[in-house]
Amino acid sequence: MINVVIVGTGRLGLEHLNAWSAISQARTVGVVSADHNQLKEIRKRHEVLTASDLNDLCRQVDVDVVDFCVPVHLHLNDVELAAHAKKYIIFSGPLGMDMKDYETIIDRCQENHIQLHVCQSLRFSPEYVDARERVLNGAIGNPGVIRLSHRGPRLLKEKRGIFFDLGIYEFDWLRWTFGDVKRVMAKRVSRSGRGELEYALVTLRMENGVIAHVELSQTEDSLFETSFELAGDQGMITNDSKSSSPISLQSMGVASAVGEDILVKTPCQLHLEYVVDSVLAHDQDRSIYDVKQAAIIADAAKQSAETGQPVQVKQSGGVL
Repeated sequence: MINVVIVGTGRLGLEHLNAWSAISQARTVGVVSADHNQLKEIRKRHEVLTASDLNDLCRQVDVDVVDFCVPVHLHLNDVELAAHAKKYIIFSGPLGMDMKDYETIIDRCQENHIQLHVCQSLRFSPEYVDARERVLNGAIGNPGVIRLSHRGPRLLKEKRGIFFDLGIYEFDWLRWTFGDVKRVMAKRVSRSGRGELEYALVTLRMENGVIAHVELSQTEDSLFETSFELAGDQGMITNDSKSSSPISLQSMGVASAVGEDILVKTPCQLHLEYVVDSVLAHDQDRSIYDVKQAAIIADAAKQSAETGQPVQVKQSGGVL
C-alpha cells in the first residue's frame, strides 16, 4: 500500500482523486489546495487530511507519492517543493511550457534522486494501445501513411504553443509505435482577437521510412477530440473519438469493430496503476527518456514552423 497526496483541486485534481480511489494498492491520505471551500467539500466525501501547504501536510502523515494536478506554469516551482520532500512525484502533461522547462525539471529530479512520472501519454488510452498492438501484429501489413488529429480548447492563460500543448501526446505515441523520428516539417497559422485559433500540420519522417501527418488545432470553444487513420498495404485502422463505436479495423476489405471491453478502466487510472507498480517494485522509471524525446520532437516542430525549413532530429536526443 502506498500513501498519496494530491496537490490541486481543479478538474484534473478531482479526476485523479477518483482514479486513486479505485486503486486497491493506493490510499489518498491528503489533498493540498488554496481553495478552502473545495477542501471542505472533499472532506465531506473522502477521509483525507487537507492543507494549504504541502510541507505542513507531509509533517502530519507518511507520504510516498505526491501527485501534482496544477497548471503547467507552476511545475517549475512545484519541482522545488518536491526536491525538498524527497518523494515520488507525478506531473500531468505537458510537463513544461517549452523544451527548457522539460530539461530543468528532469535535471532537478535526477540531481535529487527523485522518481518522476509524467501522465502525458496515450500509451494508457485503450484505443491507442489496441491500435499499436494491431500494427505490431501485422493487421495493416507494412505501414505507409499515418494520420493523426488532435483538437482542443485554446487556454488563453497558458499559451504553451500548440506543439507542446497538443502535439506532445501524438509525438510520443508515434515513437512508441513506429520508432524514432528522423525529420520534422511543420506549418502553423494563428488568429488573435475574437475567435482566436491556432492550427498546425506536422509531418514526421520516421527512421524506418513511415510518414506521419499530425493535424493540431485549438479554438476558444473547441472540445477535446482525437482521431487517427493508420494505413498499410494490407489494411487500415481508424479511430474517431466523436463516434459511438470509435475504433474499427478494415483488413483486406473486411471491416470490424473493436470490442468495448477494452474501455473498462480510464486511461488516468491505468497510468496511475503503472505508477503504483513502479513504486512498490522500486523500479527506475525509464519513461522519462520517452517524455523528453517527445518534447524534442515538439521543439523541432516549433523550430520548423518558425523557419519554414525541415529540422533533423538526432537519435541521441536534440535537433541538428
